[in-house]
Amino acid sequence: LVALLRGKRDFATLQTAGWYRLPVAYTPPRWPPEYIAFYQPKAFGGDAFRIRYFGKVARITTAVRRELFPNEFESEKSGKLYHRIEIERMHA
Repeated sequence: LVALLRGKRDFATLQTAGWYRLPVAYTPPRWPPEYIAFYQPKAFGGDAFRIRYFGKVARITTAVRRELFPNEFESEKSGKLYHRIEIERMHA
């Protein structure tokens, strides 16, 4: 699975907490993945537009966004269901 790191906050969560979130509504046909790679768009500056990191999937659970990000303000996304994809170890 190739996942889009929308911004540096997503990357920080991946680095510090070891997980990535994917909306359940966007679950790909070949599920669950064994590995996940992360595409970095232009939000990452000069080092962007590439896949630099990947990892083996350790576990996948589901949760609503407000559980994943309890410090966020309530919004229309707060109740949406996400896959929480835990990574064993990230590789560059």
